[in-house]
Amino acid sequence: MAITFLSILHIVFVVALIGLVLLQDSKGGAMGMFGGGGGSSNVFGGSGGGNFLITATKWVAICFACSCLALVWITSKKSDSVMDNYIPTQTTESAPAENPANLGTSEAPQEGATEPTPAGN
Repeated sequence: MAITFLSILHIVFVVALIGLVLLQDSKGGAMGMFGGGGGSSNVFGGSGGGNFLITATKWVAICFACSCLALVWITSKKSDSVMDNYIPTQTTESAPAENPANLGTSEAPQEGATEPTPAGN
């Protein structure tokens, strides 16, 4: 249950982190209405968008790293293995193989009959 919750939370952090990184401008500013134009008519002002996106990216990256560590810690403590519940089956001794010369015949070998000799002897 905890692993499922953390995995979903981890995926949310990944998607948010990708989105926040793609929204940022390579020069440190933000894209579009978040401060890319540099005017005060933007939503966050002249530099408010850049500072907001940088701070949000930093906190989402910290949460992503914490979720990575939590998932590793939880899965490393789990000591279950597929082989823990494996019960080997009892093997029985199989009957000795029949003579290869009699494999194709439907007749049962008769008592006292001699085995056919291979050709060439």
